[in-house]
Amino acid sequence: MKKIVFKIGQTATNYSALYEDPNGVVAVTGDSLESLKTEAFSALKFHFEGLDKQPSWFKKNWEISFAFETQDLLRYYNQIFTRAALSKLTGINEKQLGHYLQGVHKPRADKAKKIEAALHKLGKELQAVELV
Repeated sequence: MKKIVFKIGQTATNYSALYEDPNGVVAVTGDSLESLKTEAFSALKFHFEGLDKQPSWFKKNWEISFAFETQDLLRYYNQIFTRAALSKLTGINEKQLGHYLQGVHKPRADKAKKIEAALHKLGKELQAVELV
Protein backbone atom coordinates (compact mmCIF):
# COMPACT_ATOMS: atom_id res chain seq x y z
CA MET A 1 0.00 0.00 0.00
CA LYS A 2 1.32 3.43 -0.96
CA LYS A 3 1.47 5.92 1.90
CA ILE A 4 1.07 9.61 1.03
CA VAL A 5 2.40 11.90 3.75
CA PHE A 6 1.08 15.45 4.03
CA LYS A 7 3.08 17.86 6.21
CA ILE A 8 0.73 19.81 8.47
CA GLY A 9 1.24 23.36 9.62
CA GLN A 10 -0.89 25.53 11.85
CA THR A 11 -1.49 29.26 12.02
CA ALA A 12 -3.65 31.28 14.37
CA THR A 13 -6.67 30.86 12.08
CA ASN A 14 -6.32 27.61 10.13
CA TYR A 15 -4.36 24.51 9.21
CA SER A 16 -2.42 23.81 6.04
CA ALA A 17 -1.19 20.56 4.53
CA LEU A 18 1.41 20.06 1.82
CA TYR A 19 2.36 17.02 -0.25
CA GLU A 20 5.26 17.28 -2.67
CA ASP A 21 5.11 14.97 -5.66
CA PRO A 22 7.50 14.78 -8.65
CA ASN A 23 4.52 15.96 -10.76
CA GLY A 24 3.73 18.97 -8.59
CA VAL A 25 2.63 20.07 -5.17
CA VAL A 26 -0.72 19.46 -3.49
CA ALA A 27 -1.55 22.10 -0.88
CA VAL A 28 -4.78 22.57 1.06
CA THR A 29 -6.08 24.61 3.98
CA GLY A 30 -8.90 24.06 6.43
CA ASP A 31 -10.34 25.63 9.55
CA SER A 32 -10.15 22.31 11.42
CA LEU A 33 -8.03 19.21 11.24
CA GLU A 34 -11.02 17.18 10.05
CA SER A 35 -11.80 19.57 7.20
CA LEU A 36 -8.13 19.58 6.28
CA LYS A 37 -8.10 15.79 5.99
CA THR A 38 -11.19 15.84 3.76
CA GLU A 39 -9.72 18.55 1.55
CA ALA A 40 -6.37 16.72 1.32
CA PHE A 41 -8.04 13.54 0.06
CA SER A 42 -10.08 15.42 -2.56
CA ALA A 43 -7.12 17.52 -3.72
CA LEU A 44 -4.88 14.47 -4.03
CA LYS A 45 -7.43 12.61 -6.16
CA PHE A 46 -7.87 15.71 -8.33
CA HIS A 47 -4.08 16.05 -8.70
CA PHE A 48 -3.47 12.48 -9.85
CA GLU A 49 -6.60 12.15 -11.98
CA GLY A 50 -5.46 15.21 -13.92
CA LEU A 51 -2.12 13.71 -14.92
CA ASP A 52 -1.63 12.31 -18.42
CA LYS A 53 0.08 9.29 -16.92
CA GLN A 54 -1.02 8.30 -13.44
CA PRO A 55 1.35 6.44 -11.11
CA SER A 56 0.74 2.68 -11.07
CA TRP A 57 -0.13 2.72 -7.36
CA PHE A 58 -2.88 5.35 -7.77
CA LYS A 59 -5.56 2.89 -8.91
CA LYS A 60 -4.63 0.44 -6.14
CA ASN A 61 -4.67 0.79 -2.36
CA TRP A 62 -3.17 3.95 -0.96
CA GLU A 63 -3.62 5.91 2.21
CA ILE A 64 -2.96 9.40 3.47
CA SER A 65 -1.13 10.17 6.68
CA PHE A 66 -0.30 13.50 8.26
CA ALA A 67 3.03 14.57 9.69
CA PHE A 68 2.95 17.35 12.25
CA GLU A 69 5.83 19.58 13.20
CA THR A 70 6.35 18.87 16.90
CA GLN A 71 5.31 22.40 17.87
CA ASP A 72 2.07 22.17 15.89
CA LEU A 73 1.17 18.79 17.38
CA LEU A 74 1.79 20.05 20.90
CA ARG A 75 -0.25 23.18 20.17
CA TYR A 76 -3.12 21.14 18.70
CA TYR A 77 -3.34 18.85 21.74
CA ASN A 78 -2.51 21.55 24.31
CA GLN A 79 -6.07 21.54 25.69
CA ILE A 80 -6.06 17.76 26.05
CA PHE A 81 -2.59 16.97 27.38
CA THR A 82 -1.10 19.07 30.14
CA ARG A 83 2.65 19.53 30.12
CA ALA A 84 2.78 17.46 33.30
CA ALA A 85 0.98 14.59 31.58
CA LEU A 86 3.22 14.81 28.51
CA SER A 87 6.26 14.91 30.74
CA LYS A 88 5.12 11.76 32.48
CA LEU A 89 4.47 10.03 29.14
CA THR A 90 7.69 11.11 27.43
CA GLY A 91 10.22 11.56 30.21
CA ILE A 92 10.95 15.07 28.88
CA ASN A 93 10.70 17.79 31.52
CA GLU A 94 7.78 20.21 31.44
CA LYS A 95 9.92 23.30 30.87
CA GLN A 96 11.50 21.77 27.77
CA LEU A 97 8.09 20.71 26.45
CA GLY A 98 6.94 24.30 26.98
CA HIS A 99 9.87 25.54 24.91
CA TYR A 100 8.85 23.19 22.10
CA LEU A 101 5.21 24.28 22.35
CA GLN A 102 6.06 27.99 22.24
CA GLY A 103 8.59 27.60 19.46
CA VAL A 104 11.50 28.78 21.62
CA HIS A 105 13.39 25.59 20.72
CA LYS A 106 12.83 22.94 18.09
CA PRO A 107 13.34 19.42 19.44
CA ARG A 108 16.19 17.34 18.13
CA ALA A 109 15.13 14.36 16.04
CA ASP A 110 15.59 11.93 18.95
CA LYS A 111 13.34 14.04 21.22
CA ALA A 112 10.66 14.34 18.54
CA LYS A 113 10.75 10.54 18.08
CA LYS A 114 10.48 10.10 21.85
CA ILE A 115 7.32 12.22 21.92
CA GLU A 116 5.91 10.35 18.92
CA ALA A 117 6.67 6.94 20.45
CA ALA A 118 5.05 7.90 23.76
CA LEU A 119 1.87 9.08 22.03
CA HIS A 120 1.73 5.93 19.87
CA LYS A 121 2.17 3.78 22.97
CA LEU A 122 -0.67 5.63 24.70
CA GLY A 123 -2.86 5.20 21.60
CA LYS A 124 -2.26 1.43 21.57
CA GLU A 125 -3.08 1.20 25.27
CA LEU A 126 -6.30 3.15 24.75
CA GLN A 127 -7.32 0.96 21.80
CA ALA A 128 -7.13 -2.08 24.07
CA VAL A 129 -9.48 -0.56 26.66
CA GLU A 130 -12.97 -1.97 27.01
CA LEU A 131 -15.60 -0.47 29.29
CA VAL A 132 -18.19 -2.53 31.12
